[in-house]
Amino acid sequence: MIDQVVREQVGKPNLSEIIRILQSRDKRFQHLTHQRLSDWRDRTHKDKIVWSKQTLHEVQKGFLPGGNQTRYDVFVSILI
Repeated sequence: MIDQVVREQVGKPNLSEIIRILQSRDKRFQHLTHQRLSDWRDRTHKDKIVWSKQTLHEVQKGFLPGGNQTRYDVFVSILI
């Protein structure tokens, strides 16, 4: 969903607007902030949002099997 909203943006990236749209579409994003998106970005790209290698690695690691996870990131949905 985050990538979809990022691709919908035209012009210079506006992280606050991305957050507003995500929060309006899905309540799971209520605690996501523009600062967190900024942390996830590759800052060498100024005119578009590209995720850093570390961010992509963390996302991939979050979906690998093994062990009981006690912490979950924004990319993992837990049904209780």
